[in-house]
Amino acid sequence: QRMAQALAAKAAFLKKCSIARSLLDQEEKMALALLAHGGVGDGSGERSGGGRGGSLSSSLVESAKLLSQAEEAVQEAEAGLDMAEKAIGGGGGGSGDNMPATAATADLEAATKIAASLRAQVRRRRSDLKHRAAAAVDKSVGITRDGLTVGASSSSSAKSGAASPTSSGGAATTTASTGIRSKTHDSLADAYDALALLSSGQGLEDSIRLIYSNLFELVLEPMISDHVEAFAVGRTPPTITLHKSESRSAGVGPNRGMTYKLDWTKKQPSTDGSAEDDVDEIETWSHVLDVMTSILKFFRTHILLDRSDLCNMLGRYLFGKNPTPPAAGASDANASVSALLKAPSVSSSEETSPLLDMMVRAMWDTCLPPMMSLDVLAGLPEMANALTDRTATFESDLVDMELLFVANEKQTSVIVLSPLSNFASNYQRRFGEKRRTTILSEGRDILLKSDYHNATTVGVDVPTKPNPADAPLEFDETDDGMSIFALHKCSISQVASNLMTLCLKTMDEAVDPRSCATSAANVALPQQLYRTARELLDLYRAIIPAAHGSEIASVPRTAAILHNDCVFFAHNCLTLGLEYKEKFLASGDDAPTTARLRQLCTFVDLVPPFRELAERTMGSMIDRQKAQLLEVVGARISILRDALRENESVVEWTDAETALTAGTYHLRHLSQAWRPVLSRDIYARAMGNLVDTIFSLYLDQVLSAHDISEPAGNFIGALFRNATRSMSELFDEDVTGSAGASASSAGELTATKIARAGSYGEKFDAVGKFMFMSLTDINAGLGDGTFKSVTGQELSKLIVAAFDDSQKRADTLRLLSAADK
Repeated sequence: QRMAQALAAKAAFLKKCSIARSLLDQEEKMALALLAHGGVGDGSGERSGGGRGGSLSSSLVESAKLLSQAEEAVQEAEAGLDMAEKAIGGGGGGSGDNMPATAATADLEAATKIAASLRAQVRRRRSDLKHRAAAAVDKSVGITRDGLTVGASSSSSAKSGAASPTSSGGAATTTASTGIRSKTHDSLADAYDALALLSSGQGLEDSIRLIYSNLFELVLEPMISDHVEAFAVGRTPPTITLHKSESRSAGVGPNRGMTYKLDWTKKQPSTDGSAEDDVDEIETWSHVLDVMTSILKFFRTHILLDRSDLCNMLGRYLFGKNPTPPAAGASDANASVSALLKAPSVSSSEETSPLLDMMVRAMWDTCLPPMMSLDVLAGLPEMANALTDRTATFESDLVDMELLFVANEKQTSVIVLSPLSNFASNYQRRFGEKRRTTILSEGRDILLKSDYHNATTVGVDVPTKPNPADAPLEFDETDDGMSIFALHKCSISQVASNLMTLCLKTMDEAVDPRSCATSAANVALPQQLYRTARELLDLYRAIIPAAHGSEIASVPRTAAILHNDCVFFAHNCLTLGLEYKEKFLASGDDAPTTARLRQLCTFVDLVPPFRELAERTMGSMIDRQKAQLLEVVGARISILRDALRENESVVEWTDAETALTAGTYHLRHLSQAWRPVLSRDIYARAMGNLVDTIFSLYLDQVLSAHDISEPAGNFIGALFRNATRSMSELFDEDVTGSAGASASSAGELTATKIARAGSYGEKFDAVGKFMFMSLTDINAGLGDGTFKSVTGQELSKLIVAAFDDSQKRADTLRLLSAADK
């Protein structure tokens, strides 16, 4: 019994192999006949007549069917092999009725080799047939930048039939359709059918993808790009004229058949060097949509052969995957919202549609007016309606061509809006967004393309108030008390000035009655412009510190300019909202929105960030200058305290003089950079901070000395006197600059100006005077306030270090000790 089962399995296997072999032989004969009539890989041979089977154009389909049947036979044979292998593996040996195990194994190996050979032949034949079918499609369809060709040989020249161009800008269809399929269409349909049968339709998918790639890259993309580029350079877009023709190839045989052509020519309007002010943006875009519609209709009829599966496949590549239809029970309002389809590139990379992205971008660039004027605002509703109607017509045509999805065919055709319809239905809001983008782009150009080093003067010259200690009874009748709210005179960058001008211009547009009253409920223009004005200031904080960060951190003038810019912006932000909030009109349907704007319009929240940036920038620069002064001065006087006991000049004294000269030179150069830029108050505080750094370095050495000889005391007194005179010159206000003028005489030897700016000026001056005083003079100075900035402990240490032990010194020290208690 087992022997009989084995023989039956062998017979079934051989039968299936024989069927597969027979099918392969038939397919080979058909392939040889095709080669004899049309040449290897040439689709023209498939459109010739001859043979008992009728037209050889159907040989591709027949070959595909034969190969599919052969593959099924091989699969069944392999299934029988699997059963036989299991039977051999589960059988027992030793019985006389059983076949020898070695013989059964040998037969199984031979059968496996036969099946593998047949499988390899089927795979090779299928690959060859797929190539021939794809070549037939490629030979039949010609796509260039100037036209489409479908015919007996798309690369061969065909005699033109009746073809006449349209009038200006129209899309022509000059040859009436007879409704009769030609041999060209039959051949192309057979190639499509063959590809559909091979590899589960993957071959057809690959061919449609190649057709889409050529259509997009050679036809649609250049057409849209030319339209956008014309607007970018201020020219009128070219007018496209279509020419459609049909012709029949002469003779018989492989080259016989119909050829269909759709050519187009671009006519560039004459340019006289002047701007085209009368260009209708919507009308020119409608012309592009008309041309695209005519091209896609030709494509559907003559290339896709009105086949729904091919149209859906091409539509998926052109316009993305079909979206989910809206719910049947949804209300009209909800349906209109859910029907909005986001741009495919937004939702998923699989749904990306380069064509839709390019068309939406083209609508943004060409259909929206870049500037705001009374005529533009008045014409927005009409332009929105025109674009909506034209886009709806275009998408309706796409639905008819089965390139777009219809949500419900039983009811009225509801088109799930593509990004095109989404754009058109929100046209007025898109105008506001483009205006915002245009303004922000202008602001970015100001920040990135302008020279940040150019400065301009702003603010008012607020005079320095006299010190109450110097003139306690003086009353300034010219001061009205409002100077505290004034921006002190300083220099800011021209960049900041231009940006603030743009911000004010944007706010003027926001409160313009035309933007508040013209369809404001749909446009939301005032809100967007108010938001844009705030974003301009945010752009400054984001771009300038990043673009000029190294200069701001290392160049004192640049740091001062940034500090003043931030102070300037913060000062304007304090009152900008109050200035404009009452100017928003509350009228019409948008009254609640403008009322909210009047409540919320403020820029005060931007003040702290600007002030923080100003303080951080100037603080970092002052810290950097302090570090440099420590290197220039501190390193050279680090052991000056020990050298003060010497009775004659030593190298440490010379180093102290050199350090003071170097520090003064450094501050003078810094003063040249800061005095013309900073306001009087900020300059005095910044420079006083650095002067204090030098004074503190010398005071630390002198106050910590244990022994100061008389020559050393005279040296320190003269050094401190020269330092006071040199540092006082940094604060002289009679020097031309933003600090203005003062009645102070140049080079006045006083610590008053330094004391106003810093905290060590009076102490430094007092210690310098101490070095020339006797104990009697010191006692007198204690009474007239000469040493009011020096503590009793510090003065006691100086007396101990500078004077020998005596009763008079002891009395003075006792007096200081009692004063401290």
